[in-house]
Amino acid sequence: MPTDPELAAFVSGWLASRAAEPPRPAFPRQEYDLRLARLRTLMAQARLETLLLTSPESMCYLHGYTARYYRAHSPTAWPPLATTVVRADRDEVTHFDLPREAELLRVTSVARDVRLYPEAGLGFLVEELRREGALRGRVGLELWSPVPNPAVSRMVEEALILEGATVTDGSAVIRAARRVKTAAELDRIERAAAVADAGLLEVARTARPGRTELEVWASMMAAMAAAGGEPAAIHELVLAGGLERGHAWSGRRRLREGDCFLADPCGVVDRYHANTARTFTLGEPPAPLARLLALAGGAVEVLCETAKAGTPVGEVNAALRRYYQDCGIWELATWAGGYELGLSFPPDWVGESVFDVEEVDVDGVVEAGTVTSFHSNFHFALVETVVFTDSGTRPLSRLPWGPMRVGG
Repeated sequence: MPTDPELAAFVSGWLASRAAEPPRPAFPRQEYDLRLARLRTLMAQARLETLLLTSPESMCYLHGYTARYYRAHSPTAWPPLATTVVRADRDEVTHFDLPREAELLRVTSVARDVRLYPEAGLGFLVEELRREGALRGRVGLELWSPVPNPAVSRMVEEALILEGATVTDGSAVIRAARRVKTAAELDRIERAAAVADAGLLEVARTARPGRTELEVWASMMAAMAAAGGEPAAIHELVLAGGLERGHAWSGRRRLREGDCFLADPCGVVDRYHANTARTFTLGEPPAPLARLLALAGGAVEVLCETAKAGTPVGEVNAALRRYYQDCGIWELATWAGGYELGLSFPPDWVGESVFDVEEVDVDGVVEAGTVTSFHSNFHFALVETVVFTDSGTRPLSRLPWGPMRVGG
């Protein structure tokens, strides 16, 4: 049967109206140009001629491409092959992707050299790179990315080696480029922290006996969306109890009078994350709990006073450890430490740089322009996003560190 002309005209008109919408990348092109220049400098230092980037974070970082499906856990007939290619000798990225993602790329990405896969798939990618001389010398892959999966990653690596490329892991290079945030990135993280605060305040307003963890979680998420937030890379949490099951999912347990529970949202703006967690009580908090959380929160002040740009990380850890020991709570620690936050997609928001207060004999210094999710957890939740700048160090949440009382 021939195509229905009325339906064909409707679909054609619909597609034309969508194509008329202007692109809306998260940042202006100049921002992405700065990022590419930084990455190319790091590539030269690492003696990488070509870098193939496949993690959602790296592609978004360099040219804005944002999607919710990258075929990470795909059927074998749908190999994940979205790839952004960076050349040390070229000031423009090349992005390879599926034809069905052309419109999404047009709207979210500033990449001008976009090449859509024909049936050949991997063969097309390799042939294009070979033809342009991009496989001579050292070629880096993101071997620490979950995309592509191990089977496809092996196929890509073997195909490049057959073309004469010297293949190495380039994960550290792109992660180093992303570690220090630009002013525009810090602005998004500041806004994300305000989104997380909005979620926590909604928890304080709406939690009550009889509501389930999931119902309180849904209220928290709605408030964060209303404040301009987006879904986070890890499931945000509302959970009765302390941190015994801190990596659980919110469930159907109903809150009861006298309960202690945690809320662990992560504000997100343009995929930039700010994680804040607080402990709540339904009714008057026990005095020892209030004291414990006040002491745990005092560590945030110690961190901000000690961790200036250029301060050795070991010195910061030693100061925090002394504080905890002087307070008499060190042996009660669940975990005291932190990790880098920034641009993230599922399944994880934890960045490359991490520290643990226990480790005082470590290399490295605090860098201006970096952001950490600081956990001062002593069986009850207290997480604060902290930004390090040339002008000082500060937490981004405006909420108190002690237990937040609701109901009663």
